[in-house]
Amino acid sequence: MQDQFEQFWAQDLKEKRKVISGARHRASRLGRVGRMRLPADCMDRKQRKEYMKPGEVKVYNMYDNVIPKEEFGSLPVEKQRELLLKWRDDPRIGVKGIIESWNVSRGTYYKKTKELGLSFSKMREKRTATKTKEQAQELSSNTVHIIEEKLINRFALQLEGEYEGRCLTDRLEKLGLILNSEAKYMISIQIIEL
Repeated sequence: MQDQFEQFWAQDLKEKRKVISGARHRASRLGRVGRMRLPADCMDRKQRKEYMKPGEVKVYNMYDNVIPKEEFGSLPVEKQRELLLKWRDDPRIGVKGIIESWNVSRGTYYKKTKELGLSFSKMREKRTATKTKEQAQELSSNTVHIIEEKLINRFALQLEGEYEGRCLTDRLEKLGLILNSEAKYMISIQIIEL
């Protein structure tokens, strides 16, 4: 089996060499006598050297620069998701850089983000998390008071005040992390919807 591949390889190389050498030295079919002439044959040595020099190689990293939208659309969904996350989180590119390089609107960008199943950027989440001064004062008045009764390994917790649903669930989840699974607890909860 290996010999057949080697024979095929040798035969293929022989044919290619014959074609290459023949094309350069074969007479023209247009009636002119002599071999085929290439542009480099008409140049002097300095020009030929400059002409034969390799061109500039353009290299880009998919993660450093935003590729065109058409090329991005032809990639598999997993690769699209990965690239979009990297570009969005890169401080040099960000959402603004993606929108500018693709020449699309914000709505189109966020539609594509939603199609790929990605969450929106962290900046948007931070904006919704900001609170007014009144809410901040209200929350500071609703602080959690930890009462230590004796120098025994136990604690008591009392929550009073008005809380938003999200805020209350966060606090109760954090309380679950503090509790010891082997200890016994007495609990009294009263929650009233306003």
